[in-house]
Amino acid sequence: MGQIVASQAGNGILMSGDTIRQCLAEAERCLERGITDCLKLVSNRTQHNGKHRQAMLSILRDVTEHHAKHIARIIEERFERIEVFQGSAKVASDFEFHQIVERRIDQINAFSDGLTAPPDEHWTKRHPLVAGAAGAAVAIAVGALLGFFGSITDHLLSLFGLE
Repeated sequence: MGQIVASQAGNGILMSGDTIRQCLAEAERCLERGITDCLKLVSNRTQHNGKHRQAMLSILRDVTEHHAKHIARIIEERFERIEVFQGSAKVASDFEFHQIVERRIDQINAFSDGLTAPPDEHWTKRHPLVAGAAGAAVAIAVGALLGFFGSITDHLLSLFGLE
């Protein structure tokens, strides 16, 4: 944000609304990157959209709202010092910042709803031992059935003398 203010001051347009817009855009980029990184961590830690994932996302929403308030306070303090943050500029930037926070909360909600969440892993990847045991049980059952039907087939063939 300091670079934006310095650049705008150097160009003689510090008092324009563009300075605040650029700072808000940078704040949104920072929030988006942070939330995206957090959502990747959530998806790595949770394999499905259960209570654990929902609890983590609830915490992320709370942290995002808290962090957004902190960012808003920093922006407001910086711009009040240079007397840019007054009247309609303050009202417009407050409204825009509120929209930014809503978009980031929507990003979290879209992930929570499964719209942008990675697909769940197949149960065999989550529980390889259970999958192996189930596969072994099926193989034993099929082997037993084939052995049973094989002995019946041999018996029937011997009855008809077709061995």
